[in-house]
Amino acid sequence: MALKEDLIEALTESLRETENFGKLKAALKVELLNILSKSEQPASRPEYPKEIHFVNKLIREYLKWVIDKSTASILQTESGMDDSPVSRSDLLKELNLKDDGQSDDMPILLNLVSTFQKISESSL
Repeated sequence: MALKEDLIEALTESLRETENFGKLKAALKVELLNILSKSEQPASRPEYPKEIHFVNKLIREYLKWVIDKSTASILQTESGMDDSPVSRSDLLKELNLKDDGQSDDMPILLNLVSTFQKISESSL
């Protein structure tokens, strides 16, 4: 029995030393949340205002941009977001903004923060 426990401990320690440990841990969490959410009653999840759903979409776009797809998956699962991808143009339309073509390489959330910081700095 001690040999089995030693093996498990050694494997766990080896995994922790690799960069894949966090990804595996996140993937496992997503799978567990999916299983739990399927077993929950639909009424058990509170209904959030549409603004919260929209903010979650902006955060998901940002997380995917910083190449943290596992965290984006966890956000999607825990917040009850659907799997359908939301285009940048749809997000901009909801904000009543037009794409200037110059900020395509940055997520919308980062553009908003940057814009407000510039406005704040210019008013000083």
